[in-house]
Amino acid sequence: MLKHVVGITCTVMSAIALIALFGSMIGGTCLSYCVIEDHWGPAGGLVALVFLPLLFSVAPWYALVKGDALPLVVTYGGMIVVILMYYLRLLLLGDNDI
Repeated sequence: MLKHVVGITCTVMSAIALIALFGSMIGGTCLSYCVIEDHWGPAGGLVALVFLPLLFSVAPWYALVKGDALPLVVTYGGMIVVILMYYLRLLLLGDNDI
């Protein structure tokens, strides 16, 4: 019985982690796009959309340099929460592949 409760708990944690990951990626991308468009105008925003992976990885750090830490917190803070939930799930399931 306890094994089933742990399995259901881990499934719910996985779903929450995926939703949090999706939310942080979408939110971080939108915030990063807004920072790029504010600083470089519509042409910079268009280039940022063309090079979306570069926008997602570099723009939060650019925003931090410009004085806005929110894109960095949303993008990478959400990823840290997801990683912690994943490792907690592994510990609950008893997988020793950490």
